[in-house]
Amino acid sequence: MKPKSVIVQGPMGCGKTTNGKRIADFLGLNHLVDDWNPADGMQANGSCYLTSFHPAMLPEGVDVLHYADVMAAVNTRDALRPKDASEILYCAADALGDRAEIRDQADGERSMARAIAAFNAVHGTSLTELQGWNFMLVLKIARSSAGRVHVDDYTDAAGYAALAGECAQRIHQAAA
Repeated sequence: MKPKSVIVQGPMGCGKTTNGKRIADFLGLNHLVDDWNPADGMQANGSCYLTSFHPAMLPEGVDVLHYADVMAAVNTRDALRPKDASEILYCAADALGDRAEIRDQADGERSMARAIAAFNAVHGTSLTELQGWNFMLVLKIARSSAGRVHVDDYTDAAGYAALAGECAQRIHQAAA
């Protein structure tokens, strides 16, 4: 028996496309249809249809799940599943890529220099961009030592370490 198809509905820009494969895998569906329009009809069983159409415009008799609910379940499952070091690094790299897409910067989201400049202006300090990245790294390390284990702390720490390394190289090259 083929699995039945499911429609995942959520507003435009919420992350359906970015997380489509994770959603389909979580639901045990083998085919993903992104940006689905109800006028196109439903072709195959076992499909995950991602749409931003209002639920009232979707066909009756088909399971319609809300994106936020599905992602909450996916994230809960993923948080409970142990990750090895390679996967943590992969997730950190993926997060850096997502930030680049969200912040619409060709070379990735690099807001630390702007944040540090604003902080220095408000507080009369002279922190550097590298110190800002290192602060974020230390923050994540501090968070990881309190409360329950949250692998996101380690994923973010890996990302901040990479951003600090990138910044340090830029500083070294400029000084050379």
